This record gives sequence, structure tokens and C-alpha cells, in this order.
Amino acid sequence: MKKRIVVFVLCLNVVTLFSQHIIDINSDWHEKHVKYAEALEIYKKSCFEFNDLFSNSLLMILLGEKDLLNDRELSIFSLAQLDNQYLRLLRNMIFAKYGYRFNSSDLNIYFSRFEWYKPTSDNVENQLTEIDKSNIQRIQAFEKRNETLSDIKWDENKVGVWQDIEVEASGWSGRFVIHSTNQLEYYHSTMRELDIIWGMNGTYKIRGNVLIYSVNEIYYSRNGIEIEFTGAFGYQFKESKNNTIKLENPIVFKLPVSNIFVKELSGRFSFQPDKFELETITIGGKDFYRMREDVNDKF
Repeated sequence: MKKRIVVFVLCLNVVTLFSQHIIDINSDWHEKHVKYAEALEIYKKSCFEFNDLFSNSLLMILLGEKDLLNDRELSIFSLAQLDNQYLRLLRNMIFAKYGYRFNSSDLNIYFSRFEWYKPTSDNVENQLTEIDKSNIQRIQAFEKRNETLSDIKWDENKVGVWQDIEVEASGWSGRFVIHSTNQLEYYHSTMRELDIIWGMNGTYKIRGNVLIYSVNEIYYSRNGIEIEFTGAFGYQFKESKNNTIKLENPIVFKLPVSNIFVKELSGRFSFQPDKFELETITIGGKDFYRMREDVNDKF
């Protein structure tokens, strides 16, 4: 617990420093196009993702901050810390923000406490965005976790890098690295702006259709306040040093998981065929595709 508090306070302190200084961005591009507030909002988003691990930012949504659901893909690690009671409320929050009229009395009572809830419609399907629909499907995947089922089996083909997009482009996307032992690493996308946490390490076991991921190391960046704009990945810190936090008490994430299977995909890039197949694992309601087996390579 002490380690979690230290890291959380670190994040808050850096945000305070960030908001109290004029950010130095190298190039005339800054003077013409970049607003300070824009960079600050990007950094706050990074902190929000940081809180997905340490304090579960979804609790803010469950307390009525519905705007945090707008255009935001829900983190599988934040969902993994909720039980089915809270997952049900979160899923229905997506409908409630559009004024859906619930038949269940407990849902009506829950959402009626929020001033913004105005039940006016029995069908809001045509108002749901693609992100809304994706988040609903992801929450439903977590609601189907069942540790009493026969255990999902990963065979010897499990070892390697499994990424949430089917191609390694100019950088890595979100990815799990599965080792031959029960070691499991997760790395955030290298294409994000103003990262705080960039990865974590721990052990795993599978019980039923649930991947129980016990994280005992957090990889994070200790950053200065000066940033610069790069054409590839947007705002980046000029000075950044990688650090590792070792946790005395692991953070445990319970993620729904599938067997390894072969999925047919449609090529999105000129160097891909129209149709091709990749080995796939669904973790936390997201598909992860095999990239390579050599987990000793540097990313």
C-alpha cells in the first residue's frame, strides 16, 4: 500500500509542477499552433490512465462523472478490478447518459441520484457511438468471467509478443509478452503522448476463463517538465528516465481470457494480402495477435 501511495502522490506532484510552469517546446510550431492547455489536457489524460492501475479511475464514472465515458476506450486493467455489480452499473451508465428509461427499479434509483439523468427514451441504440458499443461489449466480456469453468489451456505456442493490432508499424502498440514460465509482462503503446507508466511485470495463472495477473513491478518514466512536439507521436518529454517500482503487495487483475486460436483478418495496409491469418488470444475483451516469439528482443 505504501508503494501505491508514493506513486500516486508522485503523479499528483508532477501534474502540479506541469500546470505551474510554461512548457518549453522547441520550434516555431509551438508559437503558431500549440496551446498550453492542449498539452496539459494530454498530460492529465496520461494521469487518468495512471490511476487505472492505482485507484481505478472508473470509480469516478460510477460516482456520476458520465463525461469521462465520452470517446474513451475503457482500460482492461481498470475493468479487471471491478466485480459484476459495478460492471453492470458501468455498462448501464452508457445507456443512462442518453436518457434511457430502465425497467429495473434498482437502476432507476441509482441513476436518479444524478442531476444529469433525464429518462426520456425506451430505445437509445441509434445514439450509441462505436466507442460506446465497443465498451459495452468489453464490459460484457468481464461480466462473463467464471473461475469455476474448465481452465483455459495455453500450450507451448503461448511464448512471444502478443499485440492489440495485427502489424508492427512505426512503433509498438499495447502488448503482452508471455514467457515460457508463468512470467507475464504488459507494455503500453510506444506511440502514446506524454507517458507516465509504460509497462508492468508479474506472474499469472489461469483459473476457468480468467487470467489472474499479479503485478509486482511497475515500469514508469521520471520526467522533467519540458516537452517537445514530434511529428510521429505528438508531445514527448525532452528528459525522461525509466524507473521501476517494486510492490510488496502485488496488484491483482482478473481478466477474461480465451484459448489461442487462428483468426482471419482483412489486410489494411498495402504490404498485406487481402486476407491472412494470425494466431490470436482474446484478453479482457480485446484481441491480441502474435508478433514474434523472441521475448529477449528489445522493443
